[in-house]
Amino acid sequence: MSGTTSRRVRTGLIAAGTLLLTAPAFISNPAHFPGAVLAAGSDFSLSGSVSTLAPGVSGTLVLTVDNPQVVQMTVTQLTVTVTADPAGCSAVSNLTLDGSSFAGNPPAVTISGSPLPQLVGRKTGSTDGSATISLPIVAARTAGVACQTASFPFSYTASATYTAATSTTLTSSPNPSMFGQPASFTATVTASPSDANPAVGSVTFYRCTNPANLAAGSAASSCTSSVAIGPAQAVNNSDQASLTTSGLPPGSLPIFATFTPTDSTNYTSSSSTILTQAVGFSQPCVTSSVGGGYTVGSGQSLCLGSGAKVNGGVTVSNGGSLYLNGATVNGSLTASHGGALTLCGSTVGGGATISNASGFVMVGDAGDDGTPACAANTIKGGITISNGTGSFEVGGNSITGGATFTGNTGTGPFGQDATPEIEHNTVTGGLACSTNNPAPSNGGQPNSVSGTRSGQCVAGSF
Repeated sequence: MSGTTSRRVRTGLIAAGTLLLTAPAFISNPAHFPGAVLAAGSDFSLSGSVSTLAPGVSGTLVLTVDNPQVVQMTVTQLTVTVTADPAGCSAVSNLTLDGSSFAGNPPAVTISGSPLPQLVGRKTGSTDGSATISLPIVAARTAGVACQTASFPFSYTASATYTAATSTTLTSSPNPSMFGQPASFTATVTASPSDANPAVGSVTFYRCTNPANLAAGSAASSCTSSVAIGPAQAVNNSDQASLTTSGLPPGSLPIFATFTPTDSTNYTSSSSTILTQAVGFSQPCVTSSVGGGYTVGSGQSLCLGSGAKVNGGVTVSNGGSLYLNGATVNGSLTASHGGALTLCGSTVGGGATISNASGFVMVGDAGDDGTPACAANTIKGGITISNGTGSFEVGGNSITGGATFTGNTGTGPFGQDATPEIEHNTVTGGLACSTNNPAPSNGGQPNSVSGTRSGQCVAGSF
């Protein structure tokens, strides 16, 4: 089946029957829709009955829709036709249905508005789905005596759209993964019945941020706050959508995927259960004093945690990734051609120079990226971030010296990181921004700058 969505509109025709205005009547005939995915019998059927009528007194035509399919459907249009007029009582001049007079040859009324559309549930176990559609039917007050005993042969034509129920499952690889290294997520979307596959639409992958410790297998609805970990991905002809990211923070992360159909008339949306993605490091976090500096080797993923104190500088080599959380660096921080770099609640005493990073650079998040927050940092000696390709965020920090951001490109790993952010920092030097693409924003939280602002950050409100 190709990836093109086709609108599966079904039409059912009920053979002519008889409807008495003076007594209840019943019509039933199964409908057959060519090309439909059928269970036993036809796609759906209609039966009708009417309350006793007298001229000028409103009754009700009640149609029952029986759905034997394992997918729900929505009735979108209904036509009631009088196939023949009884002697002495014309439907055209004497009957009104849902406020509309019968017209045409044969006389008919077509209804496409209220009470339509009407959702009809799917078959569950051995019980068919069903719904009723009630329509007011009135014989004219001037109708003669013949109309009080007249029998009107009616037939029904109904159009309905079928909605295939979908389910979404999620896997990841590798799991666990390393901070700053790629992890791939694959969602498989299955529609029921199977002939409805592939379900055309896209999948968005989310990290649950509150609560941040949902157990694997929990329903996605248990997550009350989340952030997209990348743009929506189209479902391919193998019923799958995939996303690879290197921007996940360390920890046990609740991840889920949500399918959004291109045509919600034909498919339901669905979400996977929670998958726990473990993101760690090449070796246990350092939480003690380190003399003589600290180096992150090529391809390593390392952590300086709470209590770590480096008595010297920190160097991040090509492809290395570093996470500082509550650490103190009594020298400079230099990263050239590294991967991801995150500083939360840390102090750098000799300035930070970060260039040509391939991963996302986060130096505090100003508390607007969900739970847990990346706490503000103290940077003495200024900060420079240049020529990175994985975007950056610098938020809520105290920066003594200048802050310079030049030539950075790309977007961050999460939905709110479409543009780089420089927000809510206190900078005692100048703030210079140039040739960043996209240009940075302050996320609605202006920076306090003692020195000169220039380039893309020149506005006094930035």
